[in-house]
Amino acid sequence: MNINILIIRTDYKLEQTQLFEIALNNELEWGKRYNAIKKIEDPILIEKIVLNSNDPDIRNIAAEKVEDEKLLINIVLNDEDYNVRKTAIGNLASWNRDIFKKIARNDPNWIMRREAIERLPAIYDEFFANIMITETDYRVRKASMRKIKMVNLPTDTLMELSLKSHDSEVRAAAARMINEEDLLCKIAIESGDYVIAEEAMERIKSNGYFKIIAKKAGFAHTRMFATKLIEDQEFIREIIQTDESMLVRGVAIHCIDSIEILETIKMMDNIDLISDIEERITILKNN
Repeated sequence: MNINILIIRTDYKLEQTQLFEIALNNELEWGKRYNAIKKIEDPILIEKIVLNSNDPDIRNIAAEKVEDEKLLINIVLNDEDYNVRKTAIGNLASWNRDIFKKIARNDPNWIMRREAIERLPAIYDEFFANIMITETDYRVRKASMRKIKMVNLPTDTLMELSLKSHDSEVRAAAARMINEEDLLCKIAIESGDYVIAEEAMERIKSNGYFKIIAKKAGFAHTRMFATKLIEDQEFIREIIQTDESMLVRGVAIHCIDSIEILETIKMMDNIDLISDIEERITILKNN
C-alpha cells in the first residue's frame, strides 16, 4: 500500500477519534461539540455517540447521520428523548410497518404516535379503528381517521367505534355505516351521544324497537325521542306511570291521543304533571 495513502487514512482515523472525544465532552461549549459531531462520518463512532451521549441534542444530531435500520429501530424504541426518536423514525424505511404499529400503540409521546400513523399505508383499517377507540389524544385519532376506510370494516368493529370512540365524529361516521335495526337499537340505547342516538332511531322502521329504546335507554333525551315515535297508546300510558324522568313523562302525556286514557291516568295515585294532562285534554277537545 502506498505510504501516502496509509498516512492519509491514519490521519483521518485520528481526526475522527478526536472529533468523537470532543462531541462527548460535556464540559466543552456547545458550539465546539456541535461542529465536531457534524464532521464525524465514521458510522461506528456515530453509533457510539447516539447510544452513549447523555446530551439529547448531541444524540439527535448523531441520529440524523444513522443509516443502519437496526440501529434506527433501537433508537426509535429506546431513546428517552422524543426528538431523537422522531429523527430516527423519519429515517426508517417504509417497510418497517410492524415497528410503526408498535410505536403508534406504545410510544409515550403523541407526536411520535401520530408520526407512526402517518408512516403507515392506508391498508390497515382494523388497526386504525383500534387506535381510534383506544387512543387518548385527539390528534392521533384524527390521523387514524384520515387513513381509515369505514366501508372496509366489519360490523363488529363499526359497532365498537360507534359506541366507544372518544370522537363524536368517528362515532357518528361508524353508526351511519350500520343498517341492521337491532344494532341501530343498541346504538340508541347505549350511545352517550343523544344526536347519534336520534340519527340511529330515524333509520329504524319497526315500531317495536322504539318501545325497547324508551324503556332501556339511559339518557332521558333519548327516551323522549323514542316515545314520540311510539304508536301504542297503552305503552305510552305505561311510560307516564313509570319513567323516572319528569321530562319524559311530560312528552309522553302529549303523545296520548285519547281523552279517555288521559282521564284514567289523571285519577291514578302518584301521578304528577296534572296540569300537563289537563292541558292535553283541552287541546284534544278543541281539535
